[in-house]
Amino acid sequence: MVVSNGVDTDEFRKIDAKKFFEKFNPFAKGKKILYVGRLHPEKNIETLIKSVPHIIKCRPDTHIYIAGFGHQDIILKNLSVKLGLTGNVTFLGKISEEDKVMAYNACDVFVLPSLAELEGMSVLEAMSCGKPIIIANSENSASTYFVDQNGFLFEPQNEKDLANKIVDALSDEEALNKMGEISFQKSRQYDINESVLKLEKLYYAVLNKQ
Repeated sequence: MVVSNGVDTDEFRKIDAKKFFEKFNPFAKGKKILYVGRLHPEKNIETLIKSVPHIIKCRPDTHIYIAGFGHQDIILKNLSVKLGLTGNVTFLGKISEEDKVMAYNACDVFVLPSLAELEGMSVLEAMSCGKPIIIANSENSASTYFVDQNGFLFEPQNEKDLANKIVDALSDEEALNKMGEISFQKSRQYDINESVLKLEKLYYAVLNKQ
């Protein structure tokens, strides 16, 4: 039996994100893309940053938020500067749980470019906040199974394909909202209380077979 780690749907929920923009980027306009997680090589954040020049050719008002920390922090910031993206990419660093919930709610699309995931808690958190998801279609990522009419898969390490998927998602507001609602509804089955009940039933089933 496979049991999800579960997401606390009481904490990760739909809220007003106005305070997020006041705190982190009061002048930001247009559509917002979010990544949350460690800044490590397997997370493949480089591909997300490299996708931005292709995205802004079609949607110049798009802004990317990267929340998290790790040993690639300087490398990724330098890449952003090298590509001339300082006006379109914001590194939030390590943020509080409260700010993280606001960040999910502030974005229009959540992106996980990771090449390897055991589950992908950030995906569940974004879904619980009612957000469409775009996930790298990597054979080593279990997060791909969360994509079902609520977003897109893209070819791993292919920044042009990722850019196309993001532009496609942002091009239809009605479809974007629908995908977000599907994410929200699907997240209910991954509620942490459901995971606890499944584990409890599994333990008792094993004990009864002794």
